[in-house]
Amino acid sequence: MIGLALLLQASIAVSATADRTRLPVGEEVSYSLRATTTAAGNFRVELPQVTGFEVVERAERLDETAAGRTYQLDLTLRAVEVGSWRFGPVLVFVGPIAETAPDLTIVVVGAAAADPTANPRLMELIRAMPPPDPGSTATLVTVVSDRRLPQGGQLDVLTGAWFSRALRARLRRPPTLKPPVLAGVWAVPQPAVPGIVATRAVGEDVYDLFVSHQVAFPLTPGVLTVPAARLEYAIPLSRRASGDERPEVATSAPVTVEIQPLPEAGRPGGFRGPTAGDLSLGYRIVSLPAHAGEPLPIDVTVSGVGNLAFWAPPNVTWPAGTRAYLDQTDEAPRESGGLLGGTKTFRFLLVSDSAGSIALPALGYDYFDRAGGGFRSATAAGLVIPVLPGKSRLVGRDVPPLVAAGGAPGWLPGLRPGRWLWNLLAAGPALLLAGAVVVRRLRRRQPAAAPRERIDGVAALEHLVSRLVPESDRGHGELLERSLRRAGLARPQATEAARLKLELDRLRFTPGDSSGVGPLGRQAAELVGGLPVSVRRRAGLVAALLLALPLSAQQESPETLYRDGAYRPAAAGFEAAAAATPERWQPWYHGAAARYLAGEDAAAAALLTRALELAPRAAPARTLWSALERQYEPLHQVRPRRGPSGWELGVISLGIWWAAAAVALAWWRRPRLRWGAVLIGCLGLGAAWQADRPSTDRAYVASATRLRRSPHGLSPDEGGVPALTRVVVVRRQGDWALVTDRVGNRGWVPVAGLAPVDRLN
Repeated sequence: MIGLALLLQASIAVSATADRTRLPVGEEVSYSLRATTTAAGNFRVELPQVTGFEVVERAERLDETAAGRTYQLDLTLRAVEVGSWRFGPVLVFVGPIAETAPDLTIVVVGAAAADPTANPRLMELIRAMPPPDPGSTATLVTVVSDRRLPQGGQLDVLTGAWFSRALRARLRRPPTLKPPVLAGVWAVPQPAVPGIVATRAVGEDVYDLFVSHQVAFPLTPGVLTVPAARLEYAIPLSRRASGDERPEVATSAPVTVEIQPLPEAGRPGGFRGPTAGDLSLGYRIVSLPAHAGEPLPIDVTVSGVGNLAFWAPPNVTWPAGTRAYLDQTDEAPRESGGLLGGTKTFRFLLVSDSAGSIALPALGYDYFDRAGGGFRSATAAGLVIPVLPGKSRLVGRDVPPLVAAGGAPGWLPGLRPGRWLWNLLAAGPALLLAGAVVVRRLRRRQPAAAPRERIDGVAALEHLVSRLVPESDRGHGELLERSLRRAGLARPQATEAARLKLELDRLRFTPGDSSGVGPLGRQAAELVGGLPVSVRRRAGLVAALLLALPLSAQQESPETLYRDGAYRPAAAGFEAAAAATPERWQPWYHGAAARYLAGEDAAAAALLTRALELAPRAAPARTLWSALERQYEPLHQVRPRRGPSGWELGVISLGIWWAAAAVALAWWRRPRLRWGAVLIGCLGLGAAWQADRPSTDRAYVASATRLRRSPHGLSPDEGGVPALTRVVVVRRQGDWALVTDRVGNRGWVPVAGLAPVDRLN
């Protein structure tokens, strides 16, 4: 009777909580049960079978407290089905005593971001999923949207797992679904489809369907095999919370898809377009008005259905008198009826050389229409954009004065450390004597043959193209080569002429970059000289004309062009003079002044750097540098030094060296003084060499630029540098350059946006 009374007095205090009572499908909720009692016996909990959830994790803990023993059960549940679910009753047993935990109601709502009903292609695949096998615990099936599709088309792959609801309630951890791994395709990640998408009763069991959705674009024609998917789960062998389990694996059958190559019938010449649908093309002008010499952002947008990554930039023939380069590419993906697509924007920067108007050409963009099964072309109408005079002239910049070309004798630059005269004087009297003997012998040589007539290769090539090629074909390599072949040039000659013409045009439209004009001109001269007589006569390329072309080009000097306000042609003339006499500072300064007035400040800074390295104390160059410094903060950090020039350093070091040699000779019998004098002289030579060492590959950034992690416009951003930041070019790759600045910022930028310093000659 006493034991029965104690048993009746013992009780269990049970509480249950959840961290939230409303959540979308696919997310997790934490359920906690806490039971406290003074009765003896083991704790045991019986959980209900709740359809809308699956157990992800289970943890149990037992604590001894002053109030008795406390048992806590923590469950992590994942919502798998939409509905209002009652979690209960939960029974707690301690020996012969039982108690019921409070019931909880949890509402599961649909996940809008991954709602399969919003994707008709996905719903069609779900409806095509075959039923589960009767009597099986799990059935895994893979279905595809098409068994035959063209190269580059969209392929939807759906992997579905029918799982027994009764078995799933017994599992200690959820099953693992491993979709097939597709090879040779461009895969586009898709949001997970959470929860149960369908339910079917087969016999006495109920099966729930879980799916995984994949989208791929095949890259190459042939047979694409979708490999088997895997479903892994473990069946408990006892009712205990922990114990032995039997691993099980279900696999799906592989599926083959035929990828057809694009047809040849109706294929446009040189087709490189994508497989897409309903493409539209158009211009978008970001800001107006345009100003001469300043970049104008122009967007070309392509919109439609397809894989945005496959859409290449459209081929735009920019008007004569302008230069343009692709700045960056933006993508705005969207889905339409289950088909991926969106808008891809190609952002160009267009610079007009002069005021007036520029006519943007009509555009065409070829693509293969998957729905229609043929080739189509999206078109955009042309635009006319007014161009106002450059802002740099409107703000009233002072015109830097031109300086006389005279100055130090021409042999003085040879005294720069490392140059021929400096090396000769540093070598000593023995080398001077040997040099005198060599010079005397050279003077006794027979007179050289009369120089052959020289051909201006650049001018001759331009004249050849202007006479033989229509203007509309001069900017396209294939059309230019085809026209030259029709004019009578052999295939190798036409190919080489087209390459030289396009490369010369690129250098012409690259600010400050004239390093490759000389070699290309010599190649053009050899090419024109080797043409058949009939072709040269047809083009009017006789010897008198070839010799007259450079003379006519020189009739108007760059100084005259500068005074007349034609700053860009004047800059080109000054830069040619600087390349011919790189040791004189005046041509570099004149080119910088012309670029400055033309609004090309980065090119002006590059030319001015060369001028101040040759003449650090030249007042006109210093004044122009100060004018640039007032507008661009980065120039303060790279201000050229005011010390002696290169040849002055050479004279000072040679004076120290010869004085040291005289001291060593006078004190020859005193070894300490002798070797000390020699050491001082060597230090003077070394210091001069180090102070005037050869420059690295430096350049100025023309405008504020974003640094890229790799050499393409879609690469991640690595920060940016402001306009006229001086950088060092570490490596070049195609149209991109890897640069680093003074503070360690490093990344890839377009070569067209750099004004080089050390490659001007």
